[in-house]
Amino acid sequence: MGIMGCFLAALVPGAIFAVIAFALAKDDRGKLRHLLAKVSEDDLQKVKEQSFTKVKGGKKLYQTQGLVASVDEKGTKSIVHLLFYNSPCNQIYDQEKKIDSTELKAKGIKVGDFIPCLMTLDEEFKVFGLKRLI
Repeated sequence: MGIMGCFLAALVPGAIFAVIAFALAKDDRGKLRHLLAKVSEDDLQKVKEQSFTKVKGGKKLYQTQGLVASVDEKGTKSIVHLLFYNSPCNQIYDQEKKIDSTELKAKGIKVGDFIPCLMTLDEEFKVFGLKRLI
């Protein structure tokens, strides 16, 4: 294999990775647009007003309220899709949490509710990630 063959052999895996990463990012944007389409302007404003309060004794742990944008129930498991606001980036983002359907019903979680969430801070990217529902 010549130099050109080695170059192409190195280029192909990188190109495949780039195409996959682009497709996944596009899918995530589509999912977020779909969730945002279901939410009123008033609720989006309330999402932006939520603050992140540092948890005492918790390293990089914060508490906030997330807006339940949708709930997918699949048998005994449910996926709760929540919306949060990242003020440094001035954008709304979504996170999802899998929980038992019995816990979903016990906590009375439904679309349109603001529910307490425990978050972790990724200091490098200045983004809060959902750790668990409180």
